[in-house]
Amino acid sequence: MAGSDLEKIAKLFSRQHANLTCREELHTVGLTIKVRLESDKLLGWLKRYMDPWFAAPVKDSHPGQTIGLDLVYCDEIVVQTAILMERYNPADTVRINTTSKLRLLAIDDGVSLLFDEREGVVYLVNHHWRRIEVAYGFRSRWPGKVFSAVVVELLIRYLEGEGFCNYHAGAFGTLA
Repeated sequence: MAGSDLEKIAKLFSRQHANLTCREELHTVGLTIKVRLESDKLLGWLKRYMDPWFAAPVKDSHPGQTIGLDLVYCDEIVVQTAILMERYNPADTVRINTTSKLRLLAIDDGVSLLFDEREGVVYLVNHHWRRIEVAYGFRSRWPGKVFSAVVVELLIRYLEGEGFCNYHAGAFGTLA
């Protein structure tokens, strides 16, 4: 991917940082998610939805992992990403077969751009900085769905790395 493409998308995300006035840390079993949103409307809903995971702070016996998560409404990011993805042959992007049919474009080692064309959602994932930036647009049916899906995915991947096994319907069991 050309550096200018990444820079353009990254600058669009950077411009939105001033709008991310709601900031909170979600803690659970060694995982800290530093959330930044435009409003706190989704945060209360997420905490209730994820109860008991984020309902009350958990005292960790060991230092955990911290991941940054930004969620912003920005049609410009969605449109620019759609234009960018159209320039690439579908064979050059990995299509992840999920219900949302994400297209994945590896930008460089540790940085990926994911795009859900149907829902109009962009995910800029930077493994080096342990940060995920998410932009949704007018086509997104409900940003709460996007927000909860990312948090659930982070929680599942983290718990799998801590010796838990994810079962159907969100149940977990230890591998030991």
